[in-house]
Amino acid sequence: MSDYRSFVFRRIKGCNLACWKSDALSVGGFDETFTGWGYEDADFVFRLQDKGIIRRAGTWATEVLHIWHKPADPSRAATNQKVVLDRIEAARLRNKAA
Repeated sequence: MSDYRSFVFRRIKGCNLACWKSDALSVGGFDETFTGWGYEDADFVFRLQDKGIIRRAGTWATEVLHIWHKPADPSRAATNQKVVLDRIEAARLRNKAA
């Protein structure tokens, strides 16, 4: 991805996301150091895009079934978001230096 400002968090939903297994493995899968709710899916999608994998929207392409569960604790969301933003900035600087 050449322009990191183009990374958009909107519409990233880890509950309804698909990719090739080989692509997921190439970026190390989901980062299991994220704790609590929030932004682990955005981080995963960013790392895929950073590897050159093209993101496509599948809006209205399939059914989505959600199993009810107790809402997750969002108290770590801001911390998790900062991790993603720091990775985006590091990638931007890395590419600027290259």
